[in-house]
Amino acid sequence: MRSLCGNMFKSIYLFDEDVAKTLYIGDRKSNIMYRFYEKNKEQAKKSGQLLEEIGNWNRTEIELHDEVAQGFILRLAGGQEGLAQLAFDFLGSNLKFIIPNENQKNKSRWKTCRFWKRFLGDVKELKLHIDYHVTSLYDTQVWLKSGGGLSAFRLFRFLKKHEALGKLEDIEKLMENSTYNGELRTKAVAHLMQINREDLIPLIYAETGKVGQLA
Repeated sequence: MRSLCGNMFKSIYLFDEDVAKTLYIGDRKSNIMYRFYEKNKEQAKKSGQLLEEIGNWNRTEIELHDEVAQGFILRLAGGQEGLAQLAFDFLGSNLKFIIPNENQKNKSRWKTCRFWKRFLGDVKELKLHIDYHVTSLYDTQVWLKSGGGLSAFRLFRFLKKHEALGKLEDIEKLMENSTYNGELRTKAVAHLMQINREDLIPLIYAETGKVGQLA
C-alpha cells in the first residue's frame, strides 16, 4: 500500500497558479497511477464561469495497466460490486494518506488523514486475482537459467577471484549501482501481490527511485 503525507508529495504540478492543481501519484510505466485534480477550477478557466457557480468539484482518476487492469476488469465483470464501490475499495486497499508522527518511527502505525477517511467512506479490503504468467518473474527466472545470465555472473565472479578482470568492472560493484527497470519493477509488484506480500512493494519503489516513491 502506498502511504503518503503532505510534505512527501514529489509530483504536484500547477497548470496555472491558483487556477487548477493536479497531483500525480505513480509512474506511467508502472501498472498503477493516480491523478487528483481540481475539475471546478479547470472548467471555470475554460468556460469563464465563477467557481461559486460550478461548486466543489474535484476529480479522482485511477489508471491501471497490464495484469492489474485485467484483474480489476475481471472483478468488475463478476458483478460483485458496482464500478464506483470497486474503485473506492481499490483506493482504500492501495493508497493511504497519513499524518506524520515524530514519536512513532514505524510509519505503518501513523494515523490516516481525516480527509481521506471521509472521502473513501465505507470501504473493504480488495484483493484482485492477477494472472501474470505471461510476463512474470518466473519468465525472468527461466531466462536467467536458459539465457546464460547466471552463467555470466558466475564467470565474472571467477575472474574476480583469480584477479583476471583486466579492464572489466567488478560485478559486485555493478550490482550495487544497478536499479530495477520499469518492466522488472512491474513484474516484482505483480509477484508480491500474487503471494500477498504487498508490504514489500514500497521497498521495490524505493529501490527504483521513481516518481511516486512510496514511504
